Amino acid sequence: MNRNPMAIKHFFENILVALSHIRENAALEDKQLTFYIGDAVINAYISFFAGKHQLFSAPLLNSEKANLEKQRIKLFSLIEKRKTDAKQILLFQKGIDVFDEGTKALEINNLQKAEIYFLQTKLLFNEVF
Repeated sequence: MNRNPMAIKHFFENILVALSHIRENAALEDKQLTFYIGDAVINAYISFFAGKHQLFSAPLLNSEKANLEKQRIKLFSLIEKRKTDAKQILLFQKGIDVFDEGTKALEINNLQKAEIYFLQTKLLFNEVF
């Protein structure tokens, strides 16, 4: 069977976006469940795209990393200034953890891993406020 890697890539990404939408109105415990599901999707993505580096761009990922770093700093500042609840702190902390994993992956040129971790970071950071 001939699989279209870009269609599969978008499929995995769309699952993470759907989980993000679910988290918008979910209770704290349910948010945690979406993290477990998301982690499984991320692991499947990384496994499927292992060795397919031609689908990923290091310069674009470096740019994405810089944008996420700016967003992280901005969110941290907002969290310090505003009253935040446990859900917002959970999302921010999970986003930082995933961002750190993506950064480590980029440093060792594991581009597929960096890309999916940066996507998850972007989704989590956007959910904080």
